[in-house]
Amino acid sequence: MVGRPSRTFRHVAVGQTVTRIVPGEGTTQLRVTAVDRRLIHAGVLTFERDRGLEVDPVLGPSLWGHVQSRLEPEPRRVLRGADPRTVGMRRTLQILLFATYLIVLAGIIVAIGLRRDLLALALGAGLLLTWIAMKLGSPEHRAVAASAQQLRRPGGKA
Repeated sequence: MVGRPSRTFRHVAVGQTVTRIVPGEGTTQLRVTAVDRRLIHAGVLTFERDRGLEVDPVLGPSLWGHVQSRLEPEPRRVLRGADPRTVGMRRTLQILLFATYLIVLAGIIVAIGLRRDLLALALGAGLLLTWIAMKLGSPEHRAVAASAQQLRRPGGKA
């Protein structure tokens, strides 16, 4: 799994499962029963939504008080089976393609200004190819292609 832990628990919704960490005892899974602007309720336990710290029912939330437990941050985006080097290379390629796209676009503007129609046309074809490469490498395209592949399989959901 690849992904950075979120710093807050704003993404938690009712019905989700969260992981509670108790120092010296380990972890337990809890079902979220209610969520409000400040707090996450999981049965009789309450946690701060900003930091995931357990709220003492008597003292309330406090960084200076005794904290019994906290919630474990979940990854924001999980890519199963992804190699971090591959993800980094893909990100670098996307940045390079975007920079190329902008440079070719600027070249088209200059070519039009200098009245070099054939050069502008050739750069326009390069711009189109760069745009296609950017779209094929995007995560949205991979998600659409994966769902289309599943539909093509016998017994896939319609």
